[in-house]
Amino acid sequence: MMLCFKCYEFIFYLVYCLLLFCVLFPLFFIENLTLDSLLTALSSFLTFLCY
Repeated sequence: MMLCFKCYEFIFYLVYCLLLFCVLFPLFFIENLTLDSLLTALSSFLTFLCY
């Protein structure tokens, strides 16, 4: 049961990362974001995952 929950949790994070990538990737070209702001967004996302 616990293994199944972990599997669903992994799938959820995978989908979440994919959605985030799909949002950030076109924005990177449209807004011509700097690498610094992209790294900031990535680090804030990682801290969100840790909580």
